Amino acid sequence: MTAAGATEEFRTARDFLIRYREEYEAARAGFVAPRPDRFDRALDWFDVIAEGNDRTALRLVREDGTETRATGSSASPSPRTSTPPAYPATTPASRSAATG
Repeated sequence: MTAAGATEEFRTARDFLIRYREEYEAARAGFVAPRPDRFDRALDWFDVIAEGNDRTALRLVREDGTETRATGSSASPSPRTSTPPAYPATTPASRSAATG
């Protein structure tokens, strides 16, 4: 699966939960958790939704009242000059095996 495919899987799952946020039984019965082979939340989620997004993503307010704002698109590296390696998704079993 491509990174774009993984992003869409998570977006679909998120949208489903938002749609059924007040219908617990329907949400529980119909939810399918995304299971991509690889997923980097910073690169495959936050960078994707930040691209071209000019809404405030980060607001820093100093004690003197001055503030700095960063938009999604200004906070995201563009273009990417280097991409860290993608790591396999972990499962409870793989975490247990790794710790002990």
